[in-house]
Amino acid sequence: MAKLPPRSEPGTRYSYSNSNYHLLSLIVEKVSGVSYGDFLDQNIFKPLEMTSTAHHGDDKQIIAEMAAGYLPKDADAFEKPPYFDWTAKTGNGSLYTTAGDLLTFYRALRTASA
Repeated sequence: MAKLPPRSEPGTRYSYSNSNYHLLSLIVEKVSGVSYGDFLDQNIFKPLEMTSTAHHGDDKQIIAEMAAGYLPKDADAFEKPPYFDWTAKTGNGSLYTTAGDLLTFYRALRTASA
C-alpha cells in the first residue's frame, strides 16, 4: 500500500477499502500495545456488555452456533465454501456478533453522538 499513489487529497473524497481497515487495526495495535481483539474487547465489547461479539483471532477456536456461509452452485443449489482462515482478515472481516449485540452497539453510537 505504501508504494501506491493517493487516489485523492486526504479529506476530499470517500473510497471504501478493506485494506484501510486492516491498516487501522495495525495502528490500533501499535498505539495501544495490545492486540486488536483485546483492544476492542476492553474498550468496546465489555463496557457495552456485548457478550456475543468478539474478534475471531484464532482459526482453531470453535465458536458455538457460529453460522457459516455457502456459495451458489449452478442455478438452484449451494455448496460449502473452501476453508478460509478469517484471522487473515483482522480489521476488515474478523469480528462476529449477533443481531442483539449489533443493536446494542448501534444504540451506543446514537447515544454518544447526541
